[in-house]
Amino acid sequence: MKILICVKQVPSSENVKFDEKGNMIREGCECELNKCDDYALQNALYLKSKIPDLKISVLTMGPPKAADILKYCVSRGADEAYMLSGDSLKGADTLITAKALAAACREIEKLSGKIDLYFFGDKSSDGETGHVPAQFAQMKNLPAAYFLDEIISIDSNGVEVISKKEGTEKVFKLPVPCVLSFKISAQIEIKLPSIAGKMKAKKYSEIVLKPSDLSLDFLSAQDASPTWVGKCHEIKSELKQKETKLSNSTEIAQYLKKELKI
Repeated sequence: MKILICVKQVPSSENVKFDEKGNMIREGCECELNKCDDYALQNALYLKSKIPDLKISVLTMGPPKAADILKYCVSRGADEAYMLSGDSLKGADTLITAKALAAACREIEKLSGKIDLYFFGDKSSDGETGHVPAQFAQMKNLPAAYFLDEIISIDSNGVEVISKKEGTEKVFKLPVPCVLSFKISAQIEIKLPSIAGKMKAKKYSEIVLKPSDLSLDFLSAQDASPTWVGKCHEIKSELKQKETKLSNSTEIAQYLKKELKI
């Protein structure tokens, strides 16, 4: 069995800048693995602990710097990593991103065999749309479930997953292959890389895919994207810090009542 996880590198800093076309300037910006994607990876690693011969592949689309998150995934336990990169992919919206990822997955299947499960994080912290998993599933014509917390079980009949929200639980059972997207969940503990994992990642070289390898039906992702960023505004907080000394619970209660205008 093989799982492919689509992951994204996102800025870890709030000091994000944009160019004149509304594209995020990633050069010189501290970046990290998107948090939701880390939970997707952890769910895949859970399955691997139950199914020893399961293979985990990770795929990212982005600038060469995004290779850093692939090494992190390998250090955590991923078996192989793919990087889809090229100038023609710059400025892709969610639809074109999903199209490029679907094409990359077809190429990966040619290189290393059938993919049984596709994992995503629900959304990226630098976009917050949550579109890509659903768009990808539609393009691959696969069943899908979203906003998931964790995997319950998997067997020859399919995979069982659970989504918990506002005191309710929903359990889904899907046939394989399928697409699953995971949210940040209190049910899942993200484990740190082992020393052996870090050593493996240090020596590992990702497999690079180019847009020209994929027979994409566009030359420029930005021009092909049906949506784009119109304008960006920086929102600055007007809150000011102040120090107040309170000596007892009564004073604290009165102070909070005044500040919160209760």
